[in-house]
Amino acid sequence: MNQILDIYHDRADIITVYIEEAHAADEWPIGSRICYQQPKSDADRIRIADDFIKATGYRISLFIDPVSRNNPFSQMYASWPIRFYVIDQMKNLSYIAQPIEGSFPLELIRNALDQTIAQCQKIISIFGQVGRIDGHWRDTRYCDVFHACVAGAQRRSYGCPQVGERFYFDDQTQRCEFASQNPNGCSANSYYSQIEEPTPVSGSLLSTSAPTEPWKIFIQSREQFTCAGKQDGFFASRWCNVFYRCFTGVSNAFLCPRMVNGPRLWWVQHGSPQGISQESAAACTWPCETGRRCTSPGGVIVDSGSSAITESQQEAEAVFQSTSFVCTAPGGSGSSGSGSGTQSSFSSGGSGSGTSGGSSGSGSVGTGTGSFNPSPSGGGNFNTGGGSSGAASGSFNPGSSDTGSGNFGTAGSGTGVVGGGSVSGSFGTGSQSGSSQFTGAGFTVDSDVSCVGQANEAFLASRYCNVFHRCIGGKRFDFRCARATVTQSPSYDLWWNQQTQLCEWPCLIQQCNGQIYGSSQSAQQIRSEDSILNQNECRGT
Repeated sequence: MNQILDIYHDRADIITVYIEEAHAADEWPIGSRICYQQPKSDADRIRIADDFIKATGYRISLFIDPVSRNNPFSQMYASWPIRFYVIDQMKNLSYIAQPIEGSFPLELIRNALDQTIAQCQKIISIFGQVGRIDGHWRDTRYCDVFHACVAGAQRRSYGCPQVGERFYFDDQTQRCEFASQNPNGCSANSYYSQIEEPTPVSGSLLSTSAPTEPWKIFIQSREQFTCAGKQDGFFASRWCNVFYRCFTGVSNAFLCPRMVNGPRLWWVQHGSPQGISQESAAACTWPCETGRRCTSPGGVIVDSGSSAITESQQEAEAVFQSTSFVCTAPGGSGSSGSGSGTQSSFSSGGSGSGTSGGSSGSGSVGTGTGSFNPSPSGGGNFNTGGGSSGAASGSFNPGSSDTGSGNFGTAGSGTGVVGGGSVSGSFGTGSQSGSSQFTGAGFTVDSDVSCVGQANEAFLASRYCNVFHRCIGGKRFDFRCARATVTQSPSYDLWWNQQTQLCEWPCLIQQCNGQIYGSSQSAQQIRSEDSILNQNECRGT
């Protein structure tokens, strides 16, 4: 193969396509020292191909065709033993060579290449460059052939596909157009290629492969979503934290990203039958930022990792309430509380309400430290407790013999419910005892990104390609992007795009070469794998 490259490198594009193996018992020897068992994933195949290139000094570009998809090319050309194909400029197959005793017949391949190149040169020779500016120009003889001119030289020649009917190249639109829609488009009626009958596509190719991830299996058992009759775009599901993407009639389901060790975000248009066509508007966000509670029939998908996948409306309501602090701006001016009974008024470092004996009081977030000193007429003593406002942490220390209950609101870094008993510590990381409850909402991945001085609600990139941060009142919250693939093995996360403020396909994020959270693969490995698995998305089509 390297000999072929040396002879024809300036006259032909030569690539190697690694398609699929004969059967699962095959072994792959490289020389006499390296031998691999049958690869079980595309990542294994890429690793073996890399080792092959290093061990043999192979210099030809190697394209790895994923076997995990229904690939028409793989179905057409996959065979054993391997083949050498010669394809002309009009994409017609002109020669097939089979290996003889472990190597290709060099002379036969050279003859086939020489004949094919000579035929292509016949087309090229009749096209002149005089007066042509850079761009694509139709051939002077064949309506379906066009040439690329660069700096006064002809660089490439191409042909319009002739599938089902005639197509011609239009110099004005710079596209292959339907000849049936413009009778004067090719007045000479001269075409290089013959019309090919379109290959029938079975219905199975218009749907995604059978799911392998537990959550995907679960949602397909509860909802039969179809893209039939829908335009390309994003659509809500029966769950507030799941959405679908329709692309060319094929549907894919996605789980909204989750805060590590926390709840998942919600689809921005949950519960709505309307789709979103613009990717810039398609996003998952804090539940409270959607402006409404979850009314979707399934509530939310619950995937703790240690138990079976479930759906729950109760969990949806709990998530909505527990994340509402995000939508409450920290700081602001303090106000006096009001009490029913004979309790004195107070100002609190956190917003919420407290009950002491038979009287109650409420207060909003203050800018300074406020003390809670009720003078109840009911039976029960409430000792004083202090709390600080804004982004600072505060502690609440009632006496163990006292009684009291109520919500102690935002202190910038968490929310909690303080009951009877004793509780001490700061919000988000506080320890607890007695019957008190505290739910910390913060978690920090290993990252040196700081939200100090950042704008409130700002999104920041992380040292991990698949993690992003959000700043709320100077506090950093960490999120992991959703899974990028649900039908491939292994699957991987989407990556954060700081420019678009969205999680997107890894192949589109060229600027990230950092670590991948939760994965041992390098950024380049995942980016290369994604370029193969998601060719349309990576090309932006």
